[in-house]
Amino acid sequence: MVASVVVAVAVLGIVSVLTASSQQTSVLRQNAIAVGLARQLLEEIAAKPFGPPASSTAATRGSFQSIGDYNGYTDSSGAITQLDGSVVAVGDGETYTRQVSEQTGAVPAGDTVSPASDFVLVTVSVTTPQGQTLKISRTFCNVPIVR
Repeated sequence: MVASVVVAVAVLGIVSVLTASSQQTSVLRQNAIAVGLARQLLEEIAAKPFGPPASSTAATRGSFQSIGDYNGYTDSSGAITQLDGSVVAVGDGETYTRQVSEQTGAVPAGDTVSPASDFVLVTVSVTTPQGQTLKISRTFCNVPIVR
């Protein structure tokens, strides 16, 4: 009888550790997916030329012409649509939300020569299904190419 009580207490202790480990693994998996989604969108933005938003509001990401067109962009889904229109399932049907914000005039510290209009700080925020928000930022510079 005493042995069965000792075994029951040990099993309960192990179950609580396994439950905590499973929850932590889930959070880490969601964070890894969120970082991947943020990087994917930031690299897509980096592939566009520097410039202000187009005069007309683009209806879809595929029609964005410059970095400025992404300001205010948001998508939310358990399946994120890529630039080419293909759909990538993320998580186990969980919903992730991506948002893009841009801050013009984000001149790096120590630069007293360049005009502020030549810099923009782009931040991609991804909110996980559990409500945690991860942010990745990158500064872009308008550097004219002289040939």
